[in-house]
Amino acid sequence: MKCLAAFLVLLLAGCGLQRESSAEKLDRIIASHRVDSVVLASLSSTNIVTGSPVQRYVEALSYTNRTAPSSNTAHLRLVTRVSLMSGTRQVALLSQYDTGEWQCGDVFFRLAVSP
Repeated sequence: MKCLAAFLVLLLAGCGLQRESSAEKLDRIIASHRVDSVVLASLSSTNIVTGSPVQRYVEALSYTNRTAPSSNTAHLRLVTRVSLMSGTRQVALLSQYDTGEWQCGDVFFRLAVSP
């Protein structure tokens, strides 16, 4: 019985903690200014963006440039995987689809201005 009570206490304490959403994580990464390269990988090629264009690319992903996605995200075809890198570490992975939709984790969005 004591084990059950301890389990319930831990469960209730854990329910109060909220996991950081994908959108919040992306916003935090963009605000940190620690992205030093962007890897754009498609089926036909891989490009790496470095230097000053990286900041412009990352800023294009900011919250103020994101708009609501279209209502139908069920039949999207992946065009590009976008990895935001800090050194050799991938700090975020985004997907860009043929309709102009973007995805970061469980969040879909469109960009008002493309990077």
